[in-house]
Amino acid sequence: MIYLDMASGEKERDRVYQLVFHVIIPLFLGGLLYYYICPDVLFVKKLDLLLGIDHYYLDLRFIGFDLVRNYVFDYIWAYSFTASLLIFVFHDFDVKRIKVFFFVVILFEIVVEAIQVVPEIPGTFDPFDIVVEIISSICVVLILKWREIINAKS
Repeated sequence: MIYLDMASGEKERDRVYQLVFHVIIPLFLGGLLYYYICPDVLFVKKLDLLLGIDHYYLDLRFIGFDLVRNYVFDYIWAYSFTASLLIFVFHDFDVKRIKVFFFVVILFEIVVEAIQVVPEIPGTFDPFDIVVEIISSICVVLILKWREIINAKS
């Protein structure tokens, strides 16, 4: 995140690591899980149509399934979105910039959710999604800041 002590090649290697670990892997695993446990979602139906396949899904009914189905995917996309902004745009933890960062992220998350109120846009507005997304954004900032502190000590 803050690259004051790192050589240029090491900075780029660290940025690629962060991109893979905090953006690509969560999106890939979240997308795969979403595809297999949410067959009734418009995105999944369109993907099946595009690929020309009959959908196979996992029937994973368990205690807390609705919680996972309704909020874990929002957490994952918000985590990846926030991480990508931190990696590429707000890569220093200056207090002023972090305030602007949180304002931008939270505003974007609110807009993405609020847009779903419009009948022409598919989706279900859920104010608790915003809460989950804000928690996710805070978590990724804390994780990356913690990682930065650990790297600075070594």
